[in-house]
Amino acid sequence: MIGLELAAALILVAGGVGYLLGAHVGSSKGQALAKDVPVPDDEAKPSYVVEVRVAKDPELFDQSKEVFAEVDVAESTTQGDTDDWEGWFPDTEQAKRIDCRLLIDYTGSEGKRTNRIINVQRFVPYGDSVMVLARCELRKANRTFIVERMNSCALADTGEVVEDVGAYLYSLYKQSTYYTEDKLAEEYEDELLLLWYVSRLDGRMVKKEALVIASVFQELTGDERLDDGCIRRVVGLYNPLTVAVFQRVVGKLAKRNEEVRQKLLEGAQNILSCKKTIKASEQEVVDYIKARFEREGI
Repeated sequence: MIGLELAAALILVAGGVGYLLGAHVGSSKGQALAKDVPVPDDEAKPSYVVEVRVAKDPELFDQSKEVFAEVDVAESTTQGDTDDWEGWFPDTEQAKRIDCRLLIDYTGSEGKRTNRIINVQRFVPYGDSVMVLARCELRKANRTFIVERMNSCALADTGEVVEDVGAYLYSLYKQSTYYTEDKLAEEYEDELLLLWYVSRLDGRMVKKEALVIASVFQELTGDERLDDGCIRRVVGLYNPLTVAVFQRVVGKLAKRNEEVRQKLLEGAQNILSCKKTIKASEQEVVDYIKARFEREGI
């Protein structure tokens, strides 16, 4: 056992025997929810060396040093080891995307305790806790973690202690473009589908057209983080619209207030302006939108 000198902490994977760090903090409990994967033969188990480097904020690492536990590295940091959860994650719309790098002191369902750095990809409510899907730098693979089994947690790049991991992840999510994209898909689906349909009249949506769509939704949502990349990721969730579905979407949007209808019509016209040549059939689509907005929006 070696105490964690978290006056810095970026864990590097290399060959040899190593050490991890920390001070004692409590334990956690749970039951295995996935079958273990067979452990490879001993010769297939390269070991780790853990190096400590200068932190970006040594004072914060001094704080985090107080909440990390001593861990038997010889037992817990062999690359061939398996964990209780081998990356299984529920397929649910409640799962939220996020990008963050955490240093955690974690107790598996069998009681094995490890310190590891994880790159969080998604999280979702799980009973009274939160389930996290992350790329584990210790195992070099995706792993699933339950927040209630995290004895302690800190930001891996600064050392700042995270007291409430679930609340922190949700707060980070709400500040991210992932939240913006999810909100766009949930609250402005019809508006997005209409403009996407117009952009794909020639079979594809080019960058200029995606930027036009992004500018429309920046005005509608007030979120200037929306860019062409966000638009592409969200529309990638949908299949191309049929003419019948497009007409139903126009009918629903015709009932929106005048300001929204005007922004959508201007957006559709600006998308056509991005095209090198405007075909008569493409102009007819925008004229159809305008006519229904004027007729049914009264």
